[in-house]
Amino acid sequence: MEERDKFNFAAAAKLSLFALLMFGFGFAMVPLYYKFCEATGINNLLAPAEPPQSAPAIARKVRVEFDTNSRAEVLMQPSVRAIREAQTGETYSVIYTLANKSGRRLVGQAVPSYAPARAGKWFGKIQCFCFDKLTLSAGETRQSPVVFVVDENLPEDIAAIALSYTFFEVEGAQ
Repeated sequence: MEERDKFNFAAAAKLSLFALLMFGFGFAMVPLYYKFCEATGINNLLAPAEPPQSAPAIARKVRVEFDTNSRAEVLMQPSVRAIREAQTGETYSVIYTLANKSGRRLVGQAVPSYAPARAGKWFGKIQCFCFDKLTLSAGETRQSPVVFVVDENLPEDIAAIALSYTFFEVEGAQ
């Protein structure tokens, strides 16, 4: 084998190993994302929040607003746009209507986000359609509750929380 052939073989082996490692890294990203979310408490979709066990010394009122977006042909509509005076420590329920406006079956998941972003730490969802993947038949309309509680330890500088859901279609789940 010539020197150049050895060099080409070594380069091809290194590139193949690199490609294999990148492929493995791509598969590891999903579990790593869930572990990161679990460790930081951000967008923990896998476990519902526990309702508070003890009442704090002082409860207060906070405005909670609801918003939706979709990356698929699913219309999500909350039963209310805002709860003007949600009491911290109390449990609330908002019904969302989800409607598949496409002519085909859709599988997807709603992903929550909060504004301000740090408010998610004190916004506990006890029951939510965002915990699981959803399968909606063509033209299907469904109502799903979101049961939540705003933690009493919410910082005083947060007077309003916006809960927004974005529905993403899960590719390849047909």
